[in-house]
Amino acid sequence: MSERAMELRIGIFVFVAMAGLIALAILFGGNVRISAKQRYITVKFVNAPGVAVGVPVRKNGIRIGSVARVAFDTRPKENAAEPEGVLITLGIDEPFKITQDALPMIQRALIGDTTIEILTSAHLLPEPIKLSESPDETMVIRGEVSADPNEALGLATEALSKVGTTLNSIDEAAKGVATLTKKAESLEQFIATWDDTGKKLGELAKKADKIVQENEQDIKPTVSALKRLIETTEAAFDLDTRMKLKRVIDRANSITEAIDTDVLVALKPLAADLGGTPSRTPVTNAGQVLLRLNSMVAQLGLLTRTLSDSDGKLNTNGTLQKMLTDPTLYTEATSALRGANDIVRTMRPAVKNLTTFSEKVAADPSVISRGALKP
Repeated sequence: MSERAMELRIGIFVFVAMAGLIALAILFGGNVRISAKQRYITVKFVNAPGVAVGVPVRKNGIRIGSVARVAFDTRPKENAAEPEGVLITLGIDEPFKITQDALPMIQRALIGDTTIEILTSAHLLPEPIKLSESPDETMVIRGEVSADPNEALGLATEALSKVGTTLNSIDEAAKGVATLTKKAESLEQFIATWDDTGKKLGELAKKADKIVQENEQDIKPTVSALKRLIETTEAAFDLDTRMKLKRVIDRANSITEAIDTDVLVALKPLAADLGGTPSRTPVTNAGQVLLRLNSMVAQLGLLTRTLSDSDGKLNTNGTLQKMLTDPTLYTEATSALRGANDIVRTMRPAVKNLTTFSEKVAADPSVISRGALKP
């Protein structure tokens, strides 16, 4: 094959490839615009993530232009606290216009696509802005940046995790309340039993007093007889026997006093914990139990006041209460997560194929034109 024929084939291949690229760019709404005259306006953003030359400009979903220039705002500032910012020059295709109430906003998608959307009010449109014929002499308006959907998705996931933790805490608190209720029922039963016992002791005392009054004449002679019996018994014991009996009684008194002292020493820390101030640190197990019970009751009261309104009923307008009573929020969050998972699952084959193609081209760049250059 002659050299001229080879050059002809290479030229035809390059022409077809360029035509295919242009067709794909036009077909998929790319940044290539043919024979479209543009007029310009500059927008200042505090930051411009993902914005580059050629990024499409849309209004109500329709492409009306593209980004023509990106530069930092180095103009003199009236306020020293004002951030430096970024100046984005927009090229607006004719015959599209931008009105005075327009608000350019940078919007980003989950898969990384960035566009500048021109937002307008829902009222009657005001006068249009006069656009410049040259990108070097344009008026400057303010723009905003929308929230990052990836960050919002992360915050939603974190919020759902916190809701799960809160539900677990509420469940544990409910179990604690149930246990406390059972203990309260037992305490109420104990108080009722103690009251019943007091009544019975009172009736027994009345009966004993009645018995003493009815047998008063018999009791006095009996006491006198007992006194004489004691005197006779004491006279019957000799001095040595009485001394031994006294030593036995003294020893019994010493044992009793020792027992009383030990009991008082053992009960003194408990009494101090029971009568101490709220700031005192308990030193006994019973004091620790009372401290934890007091803390649990205080936390339960705080939770009850937080979840209640001024009438003492459940406040359904609170954030936590809406999390618990409104299933719509959980359903929407779950749907958003499922949609994100579906998008990622759909993109995986395309990313894998693109990776395989890039690896083959990197290993052997001649594979792109090998078939076209064969004679």
